[in-house]
Amino acid sequence: MQFFLGDMALEIEPMRSVGGSLPNGTDDLFTVTESLQMFADDIGVERRTVEDWRYTANRWPKERRKEGVSFTVHRILASVVDEDERWAAIEDAPFNPRTGARQWTPDGAKRVVVQRVDRPVTVD
Repeated sequence: MQFFLGDMALEIEPMRSVGGSLPNGTDDLFTVTESLQMFADDIGVERRTVEDWRYTANRWPKERRKEGVSFTVHRILASVVDEDERWAAIEDAPFNPRTGARQWTPDGAKRVVVQRVDRPVTVD
């Protein structure tokens, strides 16, 4: 659902280059922020949530999304700057000692991008 809404937000407001959020002499009726706020109001969520969905959908084009991997994992791995590294990362699920299988969890994705995990494996 989040990818679907993120894709809709991208249709409403495609990603622009840095500094491209204001119309500045174009025929745009609204700024990016205003357009996304209207969409957020229409679906009953915070604008920041729509911005997060839009960013994640932009970083993960439909053909690069991994079936069976949660939106949350995609969102976390979206911070991998290099596209090739991002595409490779999602294909290499970490080993989950709890299940004994290679699979993505939010904590596994956070370890890849060196973020603080919710459930540390050790005290360190």
